[in-house]
Amino acid sequence: MAKKTMTHLRAVAVVEDDSGMREAIRDLLSSAKLRSQAFRTAEDFLRSKSIRRFACLIVDAQLPGMGGSALCERLSGRGIAIPTIVISADEEVRRRLSTAGLPQRLVAVLAKPFDGREFLRAVRAALRGS
Repeated sequence: MAKKTMTHLRAVAVVEDDSGMREAIRDLLSSAKLRSQAFRTAEDFLRSKSIRRFACLIVDAQLPGMGGSALCERLSGRGIAIPTIVISADEEVRRRLSTAGLPQRLVAVLAKPFDGREFLRAVRAALRGS
C-alpha cells in the first residue's frame, strides 16, 4: 500500500478574485498532484464549512471586500493557523507584508506574476509546516 502524505490528505485553498489567475494557480497545483479548492473572495472562503481541512492558504493581498491581510487576521482571531502564501502585483504591498508580517503563519509573499517553480517550492514548504 502506498504511503500517503499530508499533501494527499488535505487540500490547498486558493483565494483569488481574478478568474484567470485563479485557474492558473489551480492548474499549477494540479500539475504537482496537489488538490485545491478555489474561492473568489475572502468572505466565500470564510463561509466554507471546511476551513480547517486546508493545509495551505494562497491568498491575493488585494481582494474586493476583505483583503488578504484582513482574512489572515480573522483566521488568527479564530485560532486557525494555516500556513499562508500571499500573492500581490503591488510591490509596495509585498514590501509592507514582508516587513510587517501577519499573525497568520506567513510562509512567503510572492509577486504576481510569479515563477511556477518558486511558487511550488513555497507551497511545499507550507505543506511541510502544516
